Amino acid sequence: MTRAPWLLFVLLCGCPPKGPPPEHGTELRFTVDSTQLSLGAGLRTVVERRLASAQLKARVFVDGSDVAVRVPDGGSPSAVAEVLLPRAQLRVCPSPDEGAKALCAVDAGPDVTLVADELGRCHAEATRPSALAAVFGAHDAGFALEHGQPFKGHVRGVDCLALAVEQASALSGALPALRLHLSASVADGLGAFTGARIGQRLLVLLDDEVLMAPIVLEPLRGRTLTVALPGPLGSRAQTLAAVLSGGELPAVSLTSTRAY
Repeated sequence: MTRAPWLLFVLLCGCPPKGPPPEHGTELRFTVDSTQLSLGAGLRTVVERRLASAQLKARVFVDGSDVAVRVPDGGSPSAVAEVLLPRAQLRVCPSPDEGAKALCAVDAGPDVTLVADELGRCHAEATRPSALAAVFGAHDAGFALEHGQPFKGHVRGVDCLALAVEQASALSGALPALRLHLSASVADGLGAFTGARIGQRLLVLLDDEVLMAPIVLEPLRGRTLTVALPGPLGSRAQTLAAVLSGGELPAVSLTSTRAY
């Protein structure tokens, strides 16, 4: 009796009922630096957590250091890439006021001089403009190639404190910001780190980009930290909150995209 409706359909239609239509969309393939794969939460878990935090629907497939993400039609492949490509390494570092050479530690050669300003940004001065392109191309693809323009430096040889974030949320207002919830151990470390540097300037960096450069007036205690997002970073507050909530990833590169 239970099969009668199905058999009647087959007799009238001449074919069995069709299943759901096949899914179509865009597949993005990423490669993760295999030397940095020691993730406590697991690579797939961090990728899925970032996508969920950004409310992006996609299916994730992981094979060693290769990650494939299938974004169905109607989704946003560019938004997926924006969420997965940042490493999201958040650190607090001493100001370069007393260690500018450590901050801009690049062997620039005799034709280039590197100078760090009060926010930890490196500026290049060259007697020959062509020397800049040679130095930056050889040492760091992230450096600007335009003569006289500032570029993002790397804090090298400086004692920094890594900030592992349990949860991040975006705050809107005149100056967009991130509200970060830290683990108890990280909060204790931040309190000790800032307590030992009263009156000094610190740098809050996200993937080597300076977010803030506050002067420490008292130890930072508690598990909640608010970080302002100056300039263009303010428009990315929601994405950065999702990235930090998902957790830190090793260096990730987008290798290919294809329709499926």
